[in-house]
Amino acid sequence: MPRIYRDSAAPGAASEGAGAPEGARPSPVDGVVDRHIGGRLRRRRKLMGMAQHQLAAALGVRFQQIQKYESGANRLSASRLWRLTQVLEVPIGYFFEGL
Repeated sequence: MPRIYRDSAAPGAASEGAGAPEGARPSPVDGVVDRHIGGRLRRRRKLMGMAQHQLAAALGVRFQQIQKYESGANRLSASRLWRLTQVLEVPIGYFFEGL
C-alpha cells in the first residue's frame, strides 16, 4: 500500500517556499557561520573582562553552554543572540562582521 504524505511530497522532497526538509543535515556553511559567531562571542567576552560563568549567569545558562556557543558546537537562537547584544553591549551586526 503506498504511503500518503500530508503535503503530497515524498520525505525529503523540497516543496516551493519550504525550508530544509525535516531531518536534513546542516550545510557545511552553517558550521562556518556558527564557529565565526562563537569566535566573535569569545573575543567580545574577553575584551569586557568577563568570565564564562559570569556571562552564563547573565543569560541564565550554565557555563558549559557558553563553551559550546563559543566553539560553534551549539547554535545560538535569535532571542539568545539578541540578549547577548545587550549583555555584551554590541550591535547585532558585530557577530556577523568578517563573514
